[in-house]
Amino acid sequence: MTATSEQIAAWKAKHGDIFQLGVGEYTCYLSKPNQKKLGRIASKMSSSALKNPMKCCEVILRGCWLDGDREILTNDDIFVQAAAMVNDLINFK
Repeated sequence: MTATSEQIAAWKAKHGDIFQLGVGEYTCYLSKPNQKKLGRIASKMSSSALKNPMKCCEVILRGCWLDGDREILTNDDIFVQAAAMVNDLINFK
């Protein structure tokens, strides 16, 4: 899935920073989570999920999803690779 330049511009206008994540032949687009979005994401997580870095990445990936190849969300092997990349993209400090 490749977004058009117009779609990317619209996402940037609405969400700010946008990330394109590629896993093999699959692509998705994510918004960078702001404080409000992180709050909504955190409210959906149980305290045990907060101790699991992969689960945190999964929740962020799903919560920041704009568009992309659905296989990233439905194929476990692809999903694990994408979720692992989320931490590098977000660059928490």
